[in-house]
Amino acid sequence: MVACSFTAAPEDVALKFLDATAEFRFEEAKEYCDEDTAKFLDLAAGYIKMSNEQPESLDFFITETEIDGDKASVSYTTSKGTDEQTVYLRKVEGDWKVSMGKENLEKEQ
Repeated sequence: MVACSFTAAPEDVALKFLDATAEFRFEEAKEYCDEDTAKFLDLAAGYIKMSNEQPESLDFFITETEIDGDKASVSYTTSKGTDEQTVYLRKVEGDWKVSMGKENLEKEQ
């Protein structure tokens, strides 16, 4: 018997990650990111617990996806009318994962 494996597209992973983080479901969001980003989510979760911030229900709209080998970028806007933003992903053990590593954060500046 041969098992069929399915790798979610970068857009799908980005949307799941964005939905989970916008609604403060950080444990779920960790399923869609690399280890460094998971550490960042732990910090964010701690901050949220100390603040009065409330989760937002947003719709995310993909505007562009670029794939270059094992790296991808997914640009999006939200139903809140935000400017276009980008989520970076990389392949980890064959699966796309959101990666907020130092090199990606420097790209945003």
